[in-house]
Amino acid sequence: MLVRTERLADELYLLAHDETSGRPLLPDRLAGLALAAALLGELGLTGLIAVRDGNVVVVEGSLPEIGLIGNVMCDLEVEKPPRPVRDWLEYFGQHANRSVASRLVASGVLVRRPSRLPLRPVRLVPADLNSAAVVAATLVTDLVRSRRLEARSAMLAGLVRATRLDRDHPMFFEVRDQPAVQQHLDATLAEISPPFLGELLRQTEAAIASAVATHRI
Repeated sequence: MLVRTERLADELYLLAHDETSGRPLLPDRLAGLALAAALLGELGLTGLIAVRDGNVVVVEGSLPEIGLIGNVMCDLEVEKPPRPVRDWLEYFGQHANRSVASRLVASGVLVRRPSRLPLRPVRLVPADLNSAAVVAATLVTDLVRSRRLEARSAMLAGLVRATRLDRDHPMFFEVRDQPAVQQHLDATLAEISPPFLGELLRQTEAAIASAVATHRI
């Protein structure tokens, strides 16, 4: 039975790991920064936060959340005054891999399997291999056919490009080095709504570029 998720960070996690072995396709730090951005993106997509003057702010009247996103909200709310996007990417990036994996296990998308490696007794793999494949196939098809992307899919595509995951993921061969695809994505991200999602993506790209440049990956 296919187990699906429609949460941004969950989809990015699935793309960033080999669907059969659970092996990460990205260095921990880069994956952490991107997943931190995805978690903030989830809140932004539901109108619970915004970015003002470069700072992440909780929108007045926001409804309480539970689970992982609730924990992220609590951290954002208690911090006074609001802090810059980059600070939160660094903070949440420290544990985003583990947190998102735990959410996927709890929802049944990932399952724990014994590993053949003695230093890694347990590995996390999709309960159904198609769960990860569908995320990648849908995004690639939409990009190749220049379809209009909803905000979540646009953010996902932007984070894939920011981390250069499209270079490492086997299903993205159709979009690598394709000018038309990149132009379509650029145009889509330029019109993304709410607009601060674009700022969140730019800050993430800068954080990732800095990590790569200083070899802190």
